[in-house]
Amino acid sequence: MKALGSLRDPERGNLAVRDVVIGDQVYSGPYASEAPDLFVNFANGYRVSWETPLGGIPAGLFEDNVKKWSGDHVIDPDLVPGVLFITAHSTPRILIW
Repeated sequence: MKALGSLRDPERGNLAVRDVVIGDQVYSGPYASEAPDLFVNFANGYRVSWETPLGGIPAGLFEDNVKKWSGDHVIDPDLVPGVLFITAHSTPRILIW
């Protein structure tokens, strides 16, 4: 966790991962056992590759994003001023942190 939490982009020298948190510190409830073991908080401008969510493994550790980046599911609460969650299955609830 410590090594990943201080990972730098060797080409640009930027910090790529701000920190890593154990999943138990992020997730709770009846489905917490299905959550990831680690929660990676990426630095501004960094995220997993386009292939990673689909089970792919990119050739290198870093690559330039050449696709339009219009949105993301990577949320580091320390970098995002507010996050809105709404559920349609019950009375709407809003969580902003």
